[in-house]
Amino acid sequence: MSRWLSPIFILLAFASCSSPRVEQESSPPLLDPSILGRPFRGPFPLFVTLPDTVYYLTGPQQARPPDGSFEMGMRVALVLDAGSYSLVTSESGVTAYVSSGALRLIE
Repeated sequence: MSRWLSPIFILLAFASCSSPRVEQESSPPLLDPSILGRPFRGPFPLFVTLPDTVYYLTGPQQARPPDGSFEMGMRVALVLDAGSYSLVTSESGVTAYVSSGALRLIE
């Protein structure tokens, strides 16, 4: 019986150890969605890193052509982080979904 208890105690001892914390990259705060449809003057903490980054106005679905594109360097503010796509509002006043991989934090 005791030979079965030893492995159990060892497993319990390791189970209580905490894993090291991984520091996450700082991300900009999300905007309050209630600002949508009203003039927004910033701040715009992100920028578009890829040339001609396409955007979709009604959602990130790609079963249809994109509604437009942002030029590389366009500054945007994050409204909603939806995984591979993010809802952003741009300096030019466009609120749309873009690929999250095309966005970088301005440092």
